[in-house]
Amino acid sequence: MGTAIFMVLMVCGYWYTSHDLSTRFKFKRSFGWDVYFLVALYGCVFVLQGILATALLWLCLLIASTVMNQLPTEFGPQSHHLQMSFMNWSFLGIQAPVVIMLFVLL
Repeated sequence: MGTAIFMVLMVCGYWYTSHDLSTRFKFKRSFGWDVYFLVALYGCVFVLQGILATALLWLCLLIASTVMNQLPTEFGPQSHHLQMSFMNWSFLGIQAPVVIMLFVLL
């Protein structure tokens, strides 16, 4: 599992360094271990952005669920748990938080 996470970091970092113009110049001037650290750095930035976006979306769904549960006349008497539905939802066998993280990477 650790190797898979490291692979995602490296692929995301390489994708970013090969598409961003200023980073591409840094990438071309680097050699040896500097290349790996540069790619891993940008990969970590991408993954952290995805985690942050997922956390913000989960928090928004939690707030919406709380508001919906506080107003049963407006939204119905059933208990709303949108944040739990989000965490359990899957798209093509991939969990929603992972889909959101990958969407942020694009």
